[in-house]
Amino acid sequence: MSKIFNLLEPDTSENAKCHFCHKELHGGRTDRRFCNDNCRSAFNRLKKKEEIIGLGETEIDQVIKILKRNYALLREFNKSDEQGKIIDRELIYKKGFNFMYYTSCKVIDHEMYYFCFERGWRDLDYALIELSINYDQIRH
Repeated sequence: MSKIFNLLEPDTSENAKCHFCHKELHGGRTDRRFCNDNCRSAFNRLKKKEEIIGLGETEIDQVIKILKRNYALLREFNKSDEQGKIIDRELIYKKGFNFMYYTSCKVIDHEMYYFCFERGWRDLDYALIELSINYDQIRH
């Protein structure tokens, strides 16, 4: 078990120290574990990173997982492979779509399209997106 998980219990001794920077804690709640929000956030990021490493999952694995989920959602929302299908951006986002991850982007008719492999989208007004398929990227 990693060192960080041993620190999850609050230190109730008189000389309680921050679980991230190890500075002595003064005042506040008796079960306090961090001296400020920055230390708490840094500790939690480190804990999450150790959990991922413990599972054998690298950052690349995480990106691949996100791209696969994005691709599956683009297919789910456009089962009929309709070119130009318009959907509510929030609907696909709530299903787990991450707009920050895509495999390529392309300007078509002065509009930026983002693609997860051959499946893509472009942003429209009023929180809508237009779905598209780039058939040039499909290899037979």
